[in-house]
Amino acid sequence: MQDSPSAQAGAQSNRTCGVLRSHSSAPQVSLNSSTLQEWIYFLKNSEIKDEFAAKGMVEAKETLRVNNLSDTERAAYNRYMDNKSYEASILNTQ
Repeated sequence: MQDSPSAQAGAQSNRTCGVLRSHSSAPQVSLNSSTLQEWIYFLKNSEIKDEFAAKGMVEAKETLRVNNLSDTERAAYNRYMDNKSYEASILNTQ
């Protein structure tokens, strides 16, 4: 059974409004050329230079550092971070 033309128009309007509402509430991301170039450099070279200032580079640099540790060093680092988290949770519950 086909919908009436007015029902079709209403459904179309609702879909359009939903898309527009969703789109208009999406965060605006502004990438300047240097930011994009820094991320491209990082992805191509697995290296983050000290002068890089793009958003998220600090976190990416720490993740890269941990990933470049040997298996033994990474296991020790993960134990250290787990212990640090456990200690913080104990202090917060007292």
